[in-house]
Amino acid sequence: MDWVATISLLQGWLDQWASIVAKLSNELLIALMVPAIVLSMVSRQWDIIAGCIVLTLSAFLVVISPSNAASILGTGLYIGSLVLALSAIFARRKAKNLEAELANLWAHVNALSTSEQRRILRDIRSSSKEAGIVSQASKK
Repeated sequence: MDWVATISLLQGWLDQWASIVAKLSNELLIALMVPAIVLSMVSRQWDIIAGCIVLTLSAFLVVISPSNAASILGTGLYIGSLVLALSAIFARRKAKNLEAELANLWAHVNALSTSEQRRILRDIRSSSKEAGIVSQASKK
């Protein structure tokens, strides 16, 4: 594959896209970015919502001020990495809590199983004693 031709083709598409976006009003840009935030709110996960807001805000700021793109992207990526790190910490804590709860439930299941086995064994013994009494009475 000819990489030079591919890159020039992609550059042409990016230039066309940049000229289209540059003609859009700020209000329309905001309106185009709101659905991403609304869709992330459907997930009801704060980390997804925060990450989406950071990405959307960064994209909006880069579009309206391309001369500051480096600082905007740097700040947005830094804030995004903080959101990601906090999300990982909370996810790990939640996983540990779930593991502890699962271990507790297994302990309860094992205790109930042992109790049920004892009850069944007791019933079998008592029914066999009753059968023995009945058979002794029938022999006399």
